[in-house]
Amino acid sequence: AVLGGDGLPDSLQLNADAVRVFDAASAAQPLWSLGAGDVSVQRLDAPAGAGDKPTLSLKINVREARLPPINLPLGRDLARLVGEVTVRGRLPDPLSTETLTKWRDGGGTIEFTLSEARFGPLSMTANGTAALDSTLQPQAAMTANVQGLFAAIDALRERDLVRSRDAAMAKVVLGVMARPGEGGVPTISLPFTIQDGKLSAATVPLMDIPPIPWPKEPRPQFLK
Repeated sequence: AVLGGDGLPDSLQLNADAVRVFDAASAAQPLWSLGAGDVSVQRLDAPAGAGDKPTLSLKINVREARLPPINLPLGRDLARLVGEVTVRGRLPDPLSTETLTKWRDGGGTIEFTLSEARFGPLSMTANGTAALDSTLQPQAAMTANVQGLFAAIDALRERDLVRSRDAAMAKVVLGVMARPGEGGVPTISLPFTIQDGKLSAATVPLMDIPPIPWPKEPRPQFLK
């Protein structure tokens, strides 16, 4: 970590290999694990009131991760995640409805690129932009090339995250868009959106996105 004049990191680099985290009460299997990973964070020079200028860059490269034991719709195995996130506008610290409103109104957005993502049955590359809507809930638009989408839809349906009717409709509509990809696996290129609390593929709604309960009052800062 390299600290800036304000005491906060200007840059941070983390490299990890063969990480295993165990519960002290039972060491039979790790709670979660990581084969290897690299994360770098860089603060970008931007004047006060940066508006829509890039202020933060995050790069991540994770391989063979076993996620914590929580009920995830696509399982716990994250085989690969390579991507980059750029924050435009100075993201507020601490977060509150007031500070996030100022960030949004000043042009604050988040741009992201997935060079490779393999999670459960799903494999994809994507790029897009995320922001906050008028109620401070996330909205996003991205273009993705996806393999394994039908298996992912089935997994969401089995966990009652997608209604059977919506799953059937999605597979019919998206099946028309599928093209043979590498190894003959069907590949679909399509837009995804998050809007009004729903994740949609093209025009087909897939699942509800739970609202984020932002604090009304600023919480204590993580770093002073």
